[in-house]
Amino acid sequence: ESLKEYVRIHNTSNQLVDKSNIGKMEEQLPPNLFVRTHRSYIAALSKVTAFTQKDVEIGTIEIPIGPRHSKEVFKKLS
Repeated sequence: ESLKEYVRIHNTSNQLVDKSNIGKMEEQLPPNLFVRTHRSYIAALSKVTAFTQKDVEIGTIEIPIGPRHSKEVFKKLS
């Protein structure tokens, strides 16, 4: 989750904040395991429990799908 010049990383037990930007974080993550869903969000494909035209769900958390990223999201999740 992007926080301007920081990134909040959510995992199963806690949240971490790193001084980085989401673009740099995206470059470091394996593209076969993660997908950029929105200008402010990246999701782990293995954690996605459901998705619609507007969002990706990870458990009870809804992450928006931005128009620029929808094609890639649906390609990876289909």
